[in-house]
Amino acid sequence: MTLRAVRLALMLAAVVVAAGCNRGGPRIRTLATMPPVVMGAARVNADIWIGSWAGLTRVGGGRTELYAEAAGLPKGVQVRSVFPQGDTLWLATNLGVVEFSLKTARATKVWASKDGLGAESVRWVGETRGAVWAGTIFGISRLSPGSRRWTNYRIAQGLIQDHVYALGDSANALWASCINGGLVRFDAGRNRWEAVASDHGLGNKHIYAILATPNALWLGTAGGVNLYHTDTRAWDATVCDDGFTDYCVRALALAGDDLWFGTSYGLYRRNLKTGKQTVYTTHDGLPDDEVTSIVSDGKVLLVTTRTGLSEVTLPR
Repeated sequence: MTLRAVRLALMLAAVVVAAGCNRGGPRIRTLATMPPVVMGAARVNADIWIGSWAGLTRVGGGRTELYAEAAGLPKGVQVRSVFPQGDTLWLATNLGVVEFSLKTARATKVWASKDGLGAESVRWVGETRGAVWAGTIFGISRLSPGSRRWTNYRIAQGLIQDHVYALGDSANALWASCINGGLVRFDAGRNRWEAVASDHGLGNKHIYAILATPNALWLGTAGGVNLYHTDTRAWDATVCDDGFTDYCVRALALAGDDLWFGTSYGLYRRNLKTGKQTVYTTHDGLPDDEVTSIVSDGKVLLVTTRTGLSEVTLPR
């Protein structure tokens, strides 16, 4: 293990329990602190896998391990998002899409431009509709089962802009965000994308997060939260006009009646029935105020910030 990895492991070993949380409110505890910048996390069984500018880190069983170049990841890799699929983690990185085996704890394939990937700077990767999809700075790429090359979609195939930040699946359709372009929908029958009209709706065309529900898309934008009803193909004027915040929203999660969203100035909790809104920051136990991702299982939230990972136990 390198000296850098040893230092990282020592930093990750510290567990800080938040003090001063309101009675009846969420309990926040920091599971790991690490060098900037932490981008995302996923839970697989008892382990939590964290993507950061240092590589891929596993926290579990009282141990922390950093996986980087020695584990087959490209030198200088920055892991931006983590998507589990069976015994594989799909990693969106600055150097392509990485397949990482949970069985061998090694990268088994690094997909790059030579494999047809639209761009090696990848913002999002995930599996849905029988294929692996990647949002890149030069369009959307799709990898079909058994294929060794990616299929690409760009402006010529219906995208509003080539820089794609996130994708989501809702109401029997696949959706994606084009930076400075807005929202697009995939028409599987025509094998192309189509723009979603933003008139009288979308408050900001820089969409950084998509939270898909069966009938709606919650969107984190550079100017707050927006809501699009996929069943009726209509924007929610009340939510879009309000936005819940003027800050940039990069992460979203639903838990019961609460919408949680992450900004550079803390983690927000919005009760969708009452409209009550609360913000949680380093004063409440977060390792940093800048929230980069949120994962919910209905009981706890995994929240990554620029400098660490927290677990938020949801109030009953």
